[in-house]
Amino acid sequence: WDISRALGVAKLFHLVCGVRDACVTPFLTLYLRQLGLAAPWVGILMGTKHLIAAFWGPFCAFLAKSYQKRRVLLMGSLLGSVGASMVMVLVPPLHEGPGYRSCNASDRATP
Repeated sequence: WDISRALGVAKLFHLVCGVRDACVTPFLTLYLRQLGLAAPWVGILMGTKHLIAAFWGPFCAFLAKSYQKRRVLLMGSLLGSVGASMVMVLVPPLHEGPGYRSCNASDRATP
């Protein structure tokens, strides 16, 4: 393995993930609120991501070391992450009706 090349790829991947998190996270919380989730549930969902990551990283490292399939595991984990992110597209929006609450306070403002 070329260590400097592998570190370069890891640094680039880490940068892209950081940019993604910085761009998506604020809007994801608003989206979950618009779907009708209460604020505590939004917090639980957002925290669950970090809890899963805390256990998934060491588990993947163990599998990669045990079976010598680092590249396959990395690609599978990357595709799984993309797939999990794309699942949000399948969640239908909450239609306006009884019980609909918008996160935007300007909806209730009078002109």
